[in-house]
Amino acid sequence: MHVPINAGSAAEAESSQAQLSEAQLRLLLDGVNDVVTILDAEGNVTFVNAAVERLFGRRPADLLGQGFNELVHPDDLPLAIAALQSVVAAPGSSTTLELRALDGHGNVREVRTEARNLLHDPVLRGIVLTSHDVTDRNVEERKLREREQAYASLLSNLAGMGYRCKNDDVCSMLLVTDGCRTVTGYDPEQLRGNRDVAYGDLIHPDDAEPLWAARQVNLAAHRTCDNEYRIKTQSGEWRWVLDIANGVYGPDGELVAIEGFIIDVTVKKRLEEQLSHSQRLEGIGRLAGGIAHDFNNLLAVVMSYSELASAQLEPNHVVREDLSQVLDATHRAKELTHQLLAFASEQLLEPKALDLGGMARDLERLLQRVLGEDIALSTRVPSGLWPVWGDQGQMGQVLLNLAVNARDAMPQGGALSIELANQMVAELPPSAPPETKPGDYVQLSVRDSGTGMSEEVQRRIFEPFFSTKGRGSGLGLATVYGIVKQAGGFLIVKSAPGQGSEFRVFFPRTRNAVRAALSAVPNAPRPNQHKTVLLVEDEPTVRRGTARMLKLLGFGAVSAESGEAALELLGSGEHDIDLVLTDIVMRGMSGLELVEKLRAEAPTLPVLFMSGYSGGATVDLGDGDRAAFLPKPFSAEALAQKLAALLSVAE
Repeated sequence: MHVPINAGSAAEAESSQAQLSEAQLRLLLDGVNDVVTILDAEGNVTFVNAAVERLFGRRPADLLGQGFNELVHPDDLPLAIAALQSVVAAPGSSTTLELRALDGHGNVREVRTEARNLLHDPVLRGIVLTSHDVTDRNVEERKLREREQAYASLLSNLAGMGYRCKNDDVCSMLLVTDGCRTVTGYDPEQLRGNRDVAYGDLIHPDDAEPLWAARQVNLAAHRTCDNEYRIKTQSGEWRWVLDIANGVYGPDGELVAIEGFIIDVTVKKRLEEQLSHSQRLEGIGRLAGGIAHDFNNLLAVVMSYSELASAQLEPNHVVREDLSQVLDATHRAKELTHQLLAFASEQLLEPKALDLGGMARDLERLLQRVLGEDIALSTRVPSGLWPVWGDQGQMGQVLLNLAVNARDAMPQGGALSIELANQMVAELPPSAPPETKPGDYVQLSVRDSGTGMSEEVQRRIFEPFFSTKGRGSGLGLATVYGIVKQAGGFLIVKSAPGQGSEFRVFFPRTRNAVRAALSAVPNAPRPNQHKTVLLVEDEPTVRRGTARMLKLLGFGAVSAESGEAALELLGSGEHDIDLVLTDIVMRGMSGLELVEKLRAEAPTLPVLFMSGYSGGATVDLGDGDRAAFLPKPFSAEALAQKLAALLSVAE
């Protein structure tokens, strides 16, 4: 098939001496690596060199007299015809194009061809096509472009900013990826070449100098620069970033540029701060719990011996008044230790299913008296509020402490709202204790219109003895934190200077009494007959003081310094024991373990537990009214009432 080019009639060469024979032409061009093809004015092949067989598997003799379309892929033929027609129309002109060719085996090759109009040349008299195979080159170029596109796509999709910059004090950006928008808020063009802003000017002034110094040391040693610092985004917000960079060095080792990647780590930093804060509170809690435990034992000694001394004096004796002052001080100290134990989540409780809404309504009148007339109190309790499991006294203390804290934040008066609601929590906040889980909670919100708190103050408000008021014990919010944590809940605080504060407390919903209580036994009169009590206490001074208190009350007292000693004493049969009074937290065998062993032999023996510190114990007696609990330190009267109630049930 011939494809006419419509060249018109070519001028005949006048000088035969200038013409080359085909043999001479072939001898000249067969050594050329490129395929050289000559077409006549009709587009037919008049000459092709030997390279066509080497590169395309086609014999020159098979192509002579054929139309050039035999060499071109059908899909590219219109492009080839148009290009040749434009060349033919302009004598002496040339054009270059890339098109596909078919080799002798039907394979497609990519060819770069230059076409030159030499129809009027007395020697060649045709359209000269010079072609070379660019298939492999194009494949590599496409692979390179694909890799470049993949890298560009990867960098643009990464949640960070890739860059290349100068090693100057403003980090002049040479290249910046699209992730720049995510990290800084600026478009890459705004940072590139410091057009609108220099990246170095975004770095926090307190971080800039240490960053520069650390970077220079690492670059000089050809080490990776790994730095965290703050930058100011386009919105004006300070954010933490992690910058991982390396130097780019020339052949002589000189620093040419810096390349790196920057990601936003603000959330990570906040989580680290919250974890550190939580661990600090936990450590303080353990310390507070241990101190309160030891202090409770000291108070028990002071209280018991003060009562014993007072009981031996005449009613009008002058020393009785002094001892009364000592007892008053021990009671105040007792409340302080209870607050410390609440913060440390180490109180032994008498929990039950509670209606927080009813409790809030019952406390509303008391809260209004506490707040004063210049603070407007509103309480909202919806119907259908879920029950929670907890100690009623502690739950009331949470609400009271939050109200008092709000009052102190409103010295000129204001508004306080208390609101309860059922809340399904699917995702816990980072500040929640590790042991809490998503689920159903009852939310208690206490919101005031007071002075508010800065972020720095908010980080410390639950620390014991921390107070912004310059007065009080600083245990109010620490107590709240401990009670809520011990109840399996968590808190969220929202506040800002001048915008008031909101404390949102979440207590887990209960459907069943999953955590058994130390049963409270109603008060009863003192017994009018002699009974023997087995006293188990590992602190010698507390043991002696409690034993004397029992004798003063008319009880027989048999003492044991440990759970093991108590079992040995009971096994000897030397004493008829009517009741066991045991501490819970003891060295060696605990009071709970002791009672578990006793139940195997004497299932109906009444037990009175005493402790001011749980030591992490979980109590499940299953004894109904044959067990009771008495918190340390206690008075002789409180001890007598508990013992009498248990013994009256046993009879």
